[in-house]
Amino acid sequence: SKGKVKINNCIITSEKSNGIIFEDSNKESLIDNCIIKNTGSDSIVISGNSNPLISNCRIFNSKAAGVWVEESGKGQIFNSDIFENTNPNIVIETEGNPTIDHCKIYKSESYGIWVKENGKGQILNSDIFENTRANIVIETAGNPTIDYCKIYKSKQGGIWVKEDGKG
Repeated sequence: SKGKVKINNCIITSEKSNGIIFEDSNKESLIDNCIIKNTGSDSIVISGNSNPLISNCRIFNSKAAGVWVEESGKGQIFNSDIFENTNPNIVIETEGNPTIDHCKIYKSESYGIWVKENGKGQILNSDIFENTRANIVIETAGNPTIDYCKIYKSKQGGIWVKEDGKG
């Protein structure tokens, strides 16, 4: 959709599919103070130049990723908790370029944040901890900026740069 969406103070669940998908949305949308949980696939997908503001949310218990940013998707994820997802809490790939600021990203059954396939992103002022695998993985020309974060207590490693990862 090319429209602007505002969702406030909601609980969003979808046991069979995604919670929210932003695809080719050229206007800024707002998701504020929501709980997105118990999804059968990624809780939030941002793609195709979409640029939503996701703030003050709790995103958890997805059977896939908490947030998946791809295909030049942007997005600002601010002051949100993203945790206890089956796959990485956040995936950034294929020119995805979100800003993640003042978030807590923890207790994924996989990576905390996975940046790959030319994914970018700014990861700022966030706590990334206690993920089952590495807290942050950067590979295949992934190139994020990570500033002023606390990265600790991973079961596999803090930051893992491999296979042409940058950053």
